Amino acid sequence: VTGLKYGFRGEGSSDFTQIVDSELTKCDVGVYCGPQTQQFRFSGVSFANCRESLVLDGVKQGSIRDCWFMDATETHISFESNTVSRTGVEIPGGEAHVVEIGTCWFEDAADTVPNRVAKQHIKFSSTSGRTPRFVHLHDNLVVAGGSLATKRAFVRVLNGTRLTIERTTVAGVLDWMVEQPVGAFTPIRMSDHRT
Repeated sequence: VTGLKYGFRGEGSSDFTQIVDSELTKCDVGVYCGPQTQQFRFSGVSFANCRESLVLDGVKQGSIRDCWFMDATETHISFESNTVSRTGVEIPGGEAHVVEIGTCWFEDAADTVPNRVAKQHIKFSSTSGRTPRFVHLHDNLVVAGGSLATKRAFVRVLNGTRLTIERTTVAGVLDWMVEQPVGAFTPIRMSDHRT
């Protein structure tokens, strides 16, 4: 799938959404999963040159494994916890993300293309005050191209996001493994990283 506003757009309330062995390139949003999407599974999916590769907007739980995220201009994975979704659906209170992301490849552009370097690979945003219940990142590879002046993080979190990052390998230059707001309390557990 190439060159669309949404490569795949799931409005929400979807059970058992699966995208397997697919390629999404040059889309504004590669995949959008709306409120209360649950038991989703993405495996062997390649996202390239999208503004946002994957948007998880008020989803419940799922798994992202063996995927490639390359050269997003804004972010590769966006977790959103708002009171109203991007598509205008009201999100009931108490919904939270429980997501596992493992054995994925995250890569950004080299020095020669500064306008294509996202400030983070994974970001969390919320207008509701709700934050994800649990996100587990493990065994991922981050290829950070060059040494641009743009400050970059693997993950940009919100106050209260519960995050575990294990066995991440970083090749290249990142300013932060995890960037969080000043004064935020974010329970983060990190272990066994390689650069």
